[in-house]
Amino acid sequence: MLAEHPPSLRNPSLWGLDNELYIGPPWEVLDLPPLGLLLPESLRAYRSEETVGLLADRDTPQPEQARTFLQALMQKKPQWEAWVADLPRSTWMPLSLVTEWGWGTGRRGLVEKPEQVPGLLPLFESVCGPLGGESLGWQAWPAFQAVQVFAIPQPLHQALTQDTTLGPLYNASVLWTAFWQQRIATSDAKKLHVAMLSGPRDVSIWVMEPQKLWHHGRYLVNHSHDLLFHLLRQKEKHGAKILHGPRPLTKDPEVNAALEDAFEQILPLDFQGQGQGIPNLALTRLECLQEGLRIWQAACE
Repeated sequence: MLAEHPPSLRNPSLWGLDNELYIGPPWEVLDLPPLGLLLPESLRAYRSEETVGLLADRDTPQPEQARTFLQALMQKKPQWEAWVADLPRSTWMPLSLVTEWGWGTGRRGLVEKPEQVPGLLPLFESVCGPLGGESLGWQAWPAFQAVQVFAIPQPLHQALTQDTTLGPLYNASVLWTAFWQQRIATSDAKKLHVAMLSGPRDVSIWVMEPQKLWHHGRYLVNHSHDLLFHLLRQKEKHGAKILHGPRPLTKDPEVNAALEDAFEQILPLDFQGQGQGIPNLALTRLECLQEGLRIWQAACE
């Protein structure tokens, strides 16, 4: 069983992590809804040859089906008060723009009319490509004076705006940013750090100091050598010496050995398993993400 979590976590549902749907506590795994309902192309990293037919689903709002699905989950677990979604189409911008664009004094929200915000869509689309049937949300991390803007599938956006009991919505990568920053700030090593988090198809890479985010990107991975390439590229570009990530870093011993040689120090996550010492990556990731949510809420709510 997972440890009991403080009330500030507000029993979040961890949604979209590792291409699975987690609910709780107590934690259990649910089947994913159909593509085009809640998890269209914008929520997963698809390779170009796999996108045939997906864009039409993504661009066809289905708010009634989305609300039906969400409400069924709410009835099963009525104590849920927050959603943590994996929304990879995202980019970081200066936090000062939130004030300039008149988004209020809070630390998160939905962008109701992004086309009316001067410069927002060109900035976002230059990194993430054009919006297609999606809305925009935002979540700040004041410790880095940064705000992340991310694409939300239209059905989920409509469900959240029309039924306030389904929110609030947090983006997982912001919570991981908070988690990594605290881990780096409390480590003895004060040099530039790289952190990585691998998914089934991609890897997220952060480069940061305790008080500054230098880079955060998400990269498709076809082979473990792709992961090695992206990590070494960021290492050389920024001069980072320390790597944070799971143990083992990959399933490829050759790549692991190359990373051991490339970085002065590797600080692994503790992947001790639940019960009888069996490693359990999903539970450990859940615990880390919950800690990121706790850190974010303590700083921003």
